[in-house]
Amino acid sequence: MILQRAVSERSLALLAAARREGCKTVYDADDNLLLIDQMSDDPNTPWRIYFGEARERIARLLSGVDQVKVYSSSAVPFFVPHNRNVVPIRPFHLVPEGDPIPGGGARPVRVGFFGSYYKDAEFEPLVPVIRELIEGDYPLAFEFFGFCPEALADDPRVTRLAWEPDYGQFRARLLERRWEIGLAPLRETDFNRCKTNIKYREYAASGIAGIYSRAEIYRTSVEDRRTGLLVPQESSAAWREAILELAENPMLRRWLARNALADLRANYRREEYVAAVAALVG
Repeated sequence: MILQRAVSERSLALLAAARREGCKTVYDADDNLLLIDQMSDDPNTPWRIYFGEARERIARLLSGVDQVKVYSSSAVPFFVPHNRNVVPIRPFHLVPEGDPIPGGGARPVRVGFFGSYYKDAEFEPLVPVIRELIEGDYPLAFEFFGFCPEALADDPRVTRLAWEPDYGQFRARLLERRWEIGLAPLRETDFNRCKTNIKYREYAASGIAGIYSRAEIYRTSVEDRRTGLLVPQESSAAWREAILELAENPMLRRWLARNALADLRANYRREEYVAAVAALVG
């Protein structure tokens, strides 16, 4: 039995029943929900309240399963205190047929970010840069799919797209936007070390040249200046320089996007993921 992001009393009852029947049990963790307080400084954030109240149940689930499955080696040390059997498995990613990479040359160059909620702390170094660039004479358009920094939410020059919870529709809409540059700020926190490199994979699958913070989850999966640009998270100047470099260099954008897409096709294959999970539960 695989429990994915389970937090409830019902999940604990299912786990107990599975163990009584001799089933192998796995907790599938793409976030460390025990560290949810690091996500936002606001204690009234709904996610902090919800998962904070479930902390004791989550700890019992983690300690009660046979194995914990995570998606990166950087997450392992943060789960080992709760379960000695923590296994990192590289995620797979579905890649669309054909060539999703924009041809380049269109103006303005579209710069985007996608995400759900509570990312304002990640965007603190980027907000002044985005403000400067939209106020200046730069051929750039900024779009936010789902989350938008509170400081930019009311700016009519920033495009906001409602979050799409259906994954198939999300992928289709992301491709339709034809972004040429994708942003991926991420602070170096223990909570973020337990995340997946989903921004890299989604940008690569959509033909988007990404700019990523040097957080561990990205610096261990993105090859700087080959499959994306890596910048210091807290350096506004570095984010500005990287955005302008890609905006002014369509050949570099396409080079990064093609290399990232090739990396995705070679190293994030569904067959390899299925084989690794089969070995885990077998």
